[in-house]
Amino acid sequence: MQRYASLLILILFLTGIACNRKVDKQLAQERQDANRALQAYNRYRTADYETAKAALMDFARYLDQRISSEPPDKVVVYNQDSMFTYVRLAKLEEKNNGSEKAAFMNKAAARCQQLGKWAKCSDHDLRELVDRLDTVPPSR
Repeated sequence: MQRYASLLILILFLTGIACNRKVDKQLAQERQDANRALQAYNRYRTADYETAKAALMDFARYLDQRISSEPPDKVVVYNQDSMFTYVRLAKLEEKNNGSEKAAFMNKAAARCQQLGKWAKCSDHDLRELVDRLDTVPPSR
């Protein structure tokens, strides 16, 4: 009996360690996601065209990697961030007479449609949403 109790305590202890490591890993990933988002947003708001575009494109690629590495029920936030990023890229193109505005808006609309419940995926609606988001200062 003593042996089984000791074994049970050991199993519970190891399970607790594994759970803590999983939570730590998730928190570290969330911090990395937030830092990448904030860096891209800050460059979008303050940098020159080429630097801002490069930062947003890099963030879009990062989000694509996150989307492909997570189960479908975990990617909603990444799809939303990707949608916002492509709208920002389209706005940047428009502001700087770039040639990729339509392509970026098409990617934003495609991400919007993947969200399902988002009924308003028109260019106007997406741009209006991002314009409102961009008036709110990012939290640190």
